[in-house]
Amino acid sequence: MPIFVIAVLAALVWLLVKSQKTAERIENLTARCDWLEDELRRLRREEAEVVAQERQLLFRQILKSNRIFFATVGAFMIIFTIIVLCF
Repeated sequence: MPIFVIAVLAALVWLLVKSQKTAERIENLTARCDWLEDELRRLRREEAEVVAQERQLLFRQILKSNRIFFATVGAFMIIFTIIVLCF
């Protein structure tokens, strides 16, 4: 009988220690999840800023290339009109 009581007490102590360690691990994991969520928000914000900058650069390049294209077409049209009017 005393061995049974000792075994039950040992099991209770083991369960208490195990539950304490589990609670600490859960708290640690919760803190890590919070940190990861913060990091994810920061990375998304940085990514959005980079994408916005790249869009602006691309838009400027398109405008610049279109200006050159329209200037070339405009010059061609003026020369063509002068040639047609001369004949």
